[in-house]
Amino acid sequence: MQHRTIHLFRKGLRLHDNPALLAALQSSEVVYPVYILDRAFMTSVMRIGALRWHFLLQSLEDLRSSLCQLGSCLLVIQGEYVEVVRDHVQKWNITQVTLDAEVEPFYKEMEANIRGLGEELGFQVLSLVGHSLYNTQRILELNGGTPPLTYKRFLHILSLLGDPEVPVRNLTAEDFQRCSPPELGLAEHYGVPLPTDLKIPPESISPWRGGESEGLQRLEQHLANQGWVASFTKPKTVPNSLLPSTTGLSPYFSMGCLSVRSFFYRLSNIYAQAKHHSLPPVSLQGQLLWREFFYTVASATPNFTKMAGNPICLQIRWYEDAEKLHKWKTAQTGFPWIDAIMTQLRQEGWIHHLARHAAACFLTRGDLWISWEEGMKVFEELLLDADYSINAGNWMWLSASAFFHQYTRIFCPVRFGRRTDPEGQYIRKYLPILKNFPSKYIYEPWTASEEEQKQAGCIIGQDYPFPMVDHKEASSHNLQLMKQVREEQYRTAQLTRGPSDGQQCQHSPMKWIVQEGPQLPAPCLIPVKSSNNMASKILKTLSDMKNMENNALVMYNGKETSKLIDSTEVTKISSKVVNLVLSKSKGMTLLQKDPITSLVVPSVEEQSSTLNQGKSLPVTKSTSSGVTPVTVLGMQENTCQEGKEMIHSPEAARAVLPQSKQERAFSEDWQKEERVYLKKIPLTISCEKPDERVCSSNSLKKKNDSCPSSSLDVPITDQHQECIKGEKIVLDQQEDLSKKRKTKSPLTDGKKRRKISVKSATSSSTEDRGPSSVTLDRDISSPPVLLQQNLDETIRDEKIKRLKQLLREREAALEEIRKKNASHLKY
Repeated sequence: MQHRTIHLFRKGLRLHDNPALLAALQSSEVVYPVYILDRAFMTSVMRIGALRWHFLLQSLEDLRSSLCQLGSCLLVIQGEYVEVVRDHVQKWNITQVTLDAEVEPFYKEMEANIRGLGEELGFQVLSLVGHSLYNTQRILELNGGTPPLTYKRFLHILSLLGDPEVPVRNLTAEDFQRCSPPELGLAEHYGVPLPTDLKIPPESISPWRGGESEGLQRLEQHLANQGWVASFTKPKTVPNSLLPSTTGLSPYFSMGCLSVRSFFYRLSNIYAQAKHHSLPPVSLQGQLLWREFFYTVASATPNFTKMAGNPICLQIRWYEDAEKLHKWKTAQTGFPWIDAIMTQLRQEGWIHHLARHAAACFLTRGDLWISWEEGMKVFEELLLDADYSINAGNWMWLSASAFFHQYTRIFCPVRFGRRTDPEGQYIRKYLPILKNFPSKYIYEPWTASEEEQKQAGCIIGQDYPFPMVDHKEASSHNLQLMKQVREEQYRTAQLTRGPSDGQQCQHSPMKWIVQEGPQLPAPCLIPVKSSNNMASKILKTLSDMKNMENNALVMYNGKETSKLIDSTEVTKISSKVVNLVLSKSKGMTLLQKDPITSLVVPSVEEQSSTLNQGKSLPVTKSTSSGVTPVTVLGMQENTCQEGKEMIHSPEAARAVLPQSKQERAFSEDWQKEERVYLKKIPLTISCEKPDERVCSSNSLKKKNDSCPSSSLDVPITDQHQECIKGEKIVLDQQEDLSKKRKTKSPLTDGKKRRKISVKSATSSSTEDRGPSSVTLDRDISSPPVLLQQNLDETIRDEKIKRLKQLLREREAALEEIRKKNASHLKY
């Protein structure tokens, strides 16, 4: 049976990868492409500002033009949604209605009403997924009927589902020619209205113009730069660049002008051809998966856009202050960085994701303590890419009401912007009243003298407001409020908390490397995959040392940073690392075992006793020069460092405060401990020929040319707490450093291994080193080296893993080509 079909456009305003429209064309003798402009419905379920209205009308006009080129038209019908469908089903003798499936509750209700109408009037309803990568219902089923509330759990479910459905083919004129077009005259009667017809203010200066054609053009411009696409890491993008440092495609995905599935597979093809590429969650595909995560959670969470009645959201007594909210919304906070962000948002309808973070943090937990719902409403009105699921999810995240649990990280409204734009060009563009201030005052104009303000042509308090709050005082107060809330609502907070969120728990011990060489008077203690805060402090200590030359291996978050340290500085560095960052207890001693370096790990009973007493867990090491106590401390973050406000707990204060202030900074109230395991990796060096040193990153590359990645898996013995009983590890310091290190351990299952990913410093700039990490060039003449025989097996495993991954990617690409060829042959 050939249907007479109405295809309802809602958010999928495009012709490429439109499965519902394709199904309508394949099953119908006539298809009426319809967009119902129900202003009462739209304004009741969402806030749409003038910029977004313009973007919508531009997208509809572009869709109308594209349909006309293919021999059809777009009918824009104004009126109440269900009544419009009822009237035209009867008028046009419709037997089928097709539309995209959506996750928003109001769109689900709309679809249910249409289905009810179909049962009443006798027409079929077909809805297909086209706006998301996956069918969210399928994800919910695989997760036991509930949404996965952590990103890690979500990725696990996706691994069971496999890759998303491939995009359907593009529509052609032949598809429309097989169906009769709508009656003549309908297109003129149901044309796209002008902004003036809807009483929308004049067109803005937004650089984003709506429509599938514009979106595809922008997409192709970005994908043409395959190196940029492959190496894209979102944290490295600049929030205050004058041109977007990201793709800027979000408005087109939000309105459905671009297909997210097409973009996903275009990225996959580029990744398959790249030797190295970034990975989720920071890659471009990772951004699509975050979008999918919020879509899935929103689809099955009641009251997702509200605090009250939302089961995953902390119930917080936010302040109600209409005056402060208005100042934030209208860019009158007195903080130029925040006000420039809000000005760009109002003028252009788009701001960088880190700018959104800064503005949201300032409004909520950072400074004003105003509800995230109020900020979400403002963003929904002003953003071109406003999205029910993503907007609410990100506001809960940024206010630490759900999903995000490192609530001690507070964006500094002064230093964060200055980090990437020290001259303040972004502020000068969007706040021209401040453009004449010298760079040192552009982020803090209130600190300029009265004479300097007069010279800049802007008097603070008259031409531009003073800061509306004292940031240091407000953020400290709000931090205590948030801490109290999370203690009182611990169970709710844990619902969206993954195993890697927040501080390291006692089941995730911090790992360290003791690096030593023939010229070193003492081993150097180096962190491996430690918490960002602690690792950054240690690396900062290393970087601040002068006269450094290479002979130590520095590891940061599993990535190797070549750092060459002069032998005269090693003892000083190790002392700083141990005493300033790790040590609380100065009175601990251990019998010297010269020349052997010893690590004493307490037994299970000792650890339990220490933990129960609320004290730090001691780990001591002795060297030929004496005994150094080591104690790893729990960390909290707080000082404006690298643009982020970090709140240091008493445990961490010692790492950053001068020695004279360290004692005052400490407190005896320990909240948490982190266990330390040390591994000695001796240098195996032939002194006669430096170029023949074993296992440098260069030599590893030569020996492993078939491996497309510079990532090596180095096995480190996994010392599980439940397996430790009176454990003592003796790391022998042999004269012949080429021999294997000897480890004495009573572990019953000592064959257990843990793999730690070590990124070579010679890898491309696509590596995402944190802002606090240190990046130095490697001195080839004296590279850090690892014991070769410890790597043989893992290098082979790495080759196998990479080859399997390459085969999977090639098979996916071939399968896509086969499907395209099959579809072309069919039609």
